[in-house]
Amino acid sequence: MALTEALMEASRRHRLLIVFEDLHELDADSFALAVHFADILRLADGTQSQVVLTWRDAELAAAGRTVAVPTAEDVTLGPLDAVALVTARLGGVASTSLAAELARATEGNARLLNEVVDRRPFVKRDGV
Repeated sequence: MALTEALMEASRRHRLLIVFEDLHELDADSFALAVHFADILRLADGTQSQVVLTWRDAELAAAGRTVAVPTAEDVTLGPLDAVALVTARLGGVASTSLAAELARATEGNARLLNEVVDRRPFVKRDGV
């Protein structure tokens, strides 16, 4: 596989961080490629490169897939602390009820929550 060979050569010359996010949303071939890259870099000599794979357990299981990279470190993230995120993004001026409502409206999706906070549709402008 030419892509694998190119990746291995690059990882011997440079430190690489390769990130595959949301494995649960990938098609079968892309999923297999992501897991393959993680596995070959784990076994490679002379490389300091890393592969990060992210997924949602329930959605990956619903797709009938599992991730099996023998020496991988599995880090399970807890639920989003929306209050802390919104408070930090607004400079310490968020109410618990506002943060809770934004978390509910964005279904706890941190990226979407950040986007909503950036656009601040909840801030009154021009007396409105």
